[in-house]
Amino acid sequence: MAPYDEDGWARYLRFETRLGTDPFNNNRTAAGVALFGLVETPNHGVVSVDLSATGGTARPAWTLRQRGLPVSGGWRVNNEAGSDAESSDMRCVRQWAQESETLRDSDPLQAAACAALARVADAMLTRHG
Repeated sequence: MAPYDEDGWARYLRFETRLGTDPFNNNRTAAGVALFGLVETPNHGVVSVDLSATGGTARPAWTLRQRGLPVSGGWRVNNEAGSDAESSDMRCVRQWAQESETLRDSDPLQAAACAALARVADAMLTRHG
């Protein structure tokens, strides 16, 4: 492994692999990858990329950001672009809501718990993104 060289632009890179089971169906597994990286440039601000893909029917999600781009007059500009893929958090909220409907007649207590989790998580994600 090469020694760390602190010269140059600030940079960061993270790569993750994921393997897990569906919270509502332990027989179904899902695998995925995620990549996040950034570089701090002197003339273009901080440029970052965030990518994630999970197997199955979910579309890959990506975001490209530029923060602190210097422009005339001392102003700084932020730019962001990305996919409209549904986040895994929102998929989980949707699944809780569906599960509460499925369980309504067979287990009212568990159905109420799933519905409450869906409402709380939806409110938190809507408020805090």
